[in-house]
Amino acid sequence: MPIAARLILWSLAWLLVLWVTLSAVAPFRLFALPVKVFLSTGLTCLLVASLWSWTAKTWTEEKAQTLKGELIAGDDGRDHSTELPVLQFGPTGASLPPWSGPVDTPMIQAYYDKILIKRVNGKLELTTTVRDDNKNVIVDVDRNHWTVSPEKSVSWDHNYTKDSLEVMDGKKRIVFQVKVLPDRIQLQQEWQWNKGAPSGGISQEGKYTEKEGIKPIFKYPSEEFWSQLGTSPY
Repeated sequence: MPIAARLILWSLAWLLVLWVTLSAVAPFRLFALPVKVFLSTGLTCLLVASLWSWTAKTWTEEKAQTLKGELIAGDDGRDHSTELPVLQFGPTGASLPPWSGPVDTPMIQAYYDKILIKRVNGKLELTTTVRDDNKNVIVDVDRNHWTVSPEKSVSWDHNYTKDSLEVMDGKKRIVFQVKVLPDRIQLQQEWQWNKGAPSGGISQEGKYTEKEGIKPIFKYPSEEFWSQLGTSPY
């Protein structure tokens, strides 16, 4: 059961225990109302304090284990609905010219992989796939809805926020990194086509090697640092 559902049930159970204790159990039922309120508040604060560390740890672990989500760009207060899609290589890399080709035509396509970016109802949507050299899907993004492989041998770990996602392959190398912005999509990804053959893909200059993969923007492991960005400049 998700931690949020458990907390709701436990809260209701705790309120029931307090109500029964203070209204039906002697000598508590004889206390004046202000005393009952004071006791209830104090005991609840003690309970919350005792469970806080466990709750935070469990919440982080649960969110880190999520294998599906949706990328949602933040709001910069500007109207980008008429702007053409822009693909930027990484957080601070170069950008391709705004895409003026057919809406459903990929910006980049090679073999069975593609990068398709289009604006739908004023918002940018990304569709792409990253595979390992055995053709296993590491991460699939379909119109900003992402799915990461549950197999550790295919994807060792991943981390994310509302607008960003980063995924490791089974060798603990970052092979996919994206951030969706209102006016552009910042993307780095590796395509492992065939064993023994050089990998392809796109990356920011100086932020990728085939041995180490893409330079991460998140901290790891995600079960300890879910949604936490690294502190070093990119």
